Amino acid sequence: ARSAAAPEAQSAATQPQQRPGGEAGAAPAAAADTELATPRPATREDLASFVQAAGVGLVTGGLVVVFNRSVHALQEVLDLEGWVAAVHGSADAQAQLAAPVPAAAAIVLVPAAGGLLNAALRASAERGEGTWEATRPGGRPDGPRARAAPLRALAAVATLGTGGSLGPEGPSVEIGEATAVAVARGSVGRRTTALFAAGASAGIAAGFNAAVAGVFFAVEVALRQAEERAAETALDRGTNLAPGEGDTSFGDGLPASTELAMVLISAVTASVVSQQGLGNAPAFVVPEFDLRSSAELPLYLVLGLLGGAVSAAGVRLVDAATRAFARAEKAGVAPRALQPALGGAFAGAVALVAPQVLYQGYANLDEILTLAASSGDAAAHAARSSMALLEDGSTPLFLFMLELMALKVCTTAVCKGSGLVGGVYAPSIFIGAALGAGYGEVVNGLVGAAVESGTASPALQVAPPQAYALVGMGAVLAGWCRIPLTATLLLFELTRDDRIILPLMAAVGLSAWAVERLSPRPVRRRVGDIIETRARLEASEAEAAALRARLRDLEGESSESDAESPPKTSSRAER
Repeated sequence: ARSAAAPEAQSAATQPQQRPGGEAGAAPAAAADTELATPRPATREDLASFVQAAGVGLVTGGLVVVFNRSVHALQEVLDLEGWVAAVHGSADAQAQLAAPVPAAAAIVLVPAAGGLLNAALRASAERGEGTWEATRPGGRPDGPRARAAPLRALAAVATLGTGGSLGPEGPSVEIGEATAVAVARGSVGRRTTALFAAGASAGIAAGFNAAVAGVFFAVEVALRQAEERAAETALDRGTNLAPGEGDTSFGDGLPASTELAMVLISAVTASVVSQQGLGNAPAFVVPEFDLRSSAELPLYLVLGLLGGAVSAAGVRLVDAATRAFARAEKAGVAPRALQPALGGAFAGAVALVAPQVLYQGYANLDEILTLAASSGDAAAHAARSSMALLEDGSTPLFLFMLELMALKVCTTAVCKGSGLVGGVYAPSIFIGAALGAGYGEVVNGLVGAAVESGTASPALQVAPPQAYALVGMGAVLAGWCRIPLTATLLLFELTRDDRIILPLMAAVGLSAWAVERLSPRPVRRRVGDIIETRARLEASEAEAAALRARLRDLEGESSESDAESPPKTSSRAER
């Protein structure tokens, strides 16, 4: 009996144990779960990644400080602000007009000269097998893309120092990206893209002095680039991209915690360096935000839709200006070497009417916010009369703001389309502030009239125009640059007022939605259309091939029939 039971006991011992429900393999699965839950120890690769991320932030912060100081130094040398003041009568016009170049001509010629410098730097970068494109992940540090990075930074200094209607944050991001590519030289490919995202976060953190917004910018941009890479991969495979499909990491194979730590370290380091070099103050003077009641939230939803419409119009105008300059070059009307100068001259010509379109740091934005905060004061009307030739101090604030917004959108589109180097973050913030201030003035006027006429309760109150200006800044920045999370965190980080969160999120969300519907279709949809068209074409070709094969078979059968039996009809056509 013992000898007979022994094999059975041995067999039972070797069988997988069963769960109470009857499933086998519970013990090995539990062991596997325990093994997977073991914490992963820090490796040399992690430490090397953190050191490199800190190096990217350190170098990027220092270079952004040098970049900003160079822009302001060039502005002081050229004294474009003095020429503007002479034209608009708020300085000693006789002294300025006695100079060799009249003030009005200087306002046009100085930005045009910046465009000529852009063209010369581009020609230098494209000499031989070079390129003028910004650095992208995987670019060789000693390749043509990396050689173009410092030349593009110099071109941005020329653009902004001469008053071009663009901004410094885009070049700051490019500086961070180029620094990341240079630091990643010789490292394994798993860290390259994560360092690239860290460089982008360092550029935004140093440019706006906002480390939190820089982190979200890196994550947001990296996710969008990962989605576009997945869409391009699907196009190469010839398959469609399902909703939600695609790599949502930085694409390096590194743990998510390591990637996030690299971005955080780089952003914080760059922000600290920028604060030491440029000061601890925000990029522009942020007024106090005020939310009178939650009943105002629907008004911010409307502002978000307006911000999305303006953003979509700006994106389309940039595309239209780029195509127009390309057609002009092809037709021989405007050579490419002269196009940046034409863009700068256009900005200068518009500045004769509205000098706020020129880049003068964030001083113009401060003026907009100050006017929004004191729209009813007599001093504000007097200040507006010296700000633009189109304003005599009697124009309603909302019309004045809409005029500035329209002129800034057109000027930014022409400058960007002409090939001037610069970003659109600062222009979009200015445009959003003008839109929000004008909208807030209209809202305050309508509500005040309703209260006076008795159609609304005296308890109904709305915030002053400056509050709508702040939310409008976030709405247009989120829509034009496709960075809703970054825009939300940036405005919250600058205002440090939690009351702005709800109206800002509402406006930013609707702005991003409106831009998605009104702008050119994103990569995912374009790739899907291409794949669908390709599939239809292949199906048509396959069907045509099948028909040709069937025709050959029929002709072959007809020939065999002719060979086996004499024809019974008089012609082959009848057969």
